[in-house]
Amino acid sequence: MMNDRILVELNDLRQAHKQIGQLAELLERNEQYVQQQLARLQDWVGISADEMKQRLSKFQSELVMRRRFLTERQQELLRYIQDMERVDQSAASARWM
Repeated sequence: MMNDRILVELNDLRQAHKQIGQLAELLERNEQYVQQQLARLQDWVGISADEMKQRLSKFQSELVMRRRFLTERQQELLRYIQDMERVDQSAASARWM
């Protein structure tokens, strides 16, 4: 029965891995959008333009940092899933011996 429980947990982990990937993709699309807006502002001049460019640049940097963080956590989760699959396979093999 433990094998069944582990499989359910692995499925939950796989779903979490997928959702993290979707969030990272969303952040990447947002980064691209902000980059496009920054490009549109390049011809703007003045204090307001400078402030807007600075805010967008800061926001873009934050998006990049958060996407990298999510990607790192996703990779860690994948390694954990792989470790759990090995444990599950070992446990299943031990029961058949």
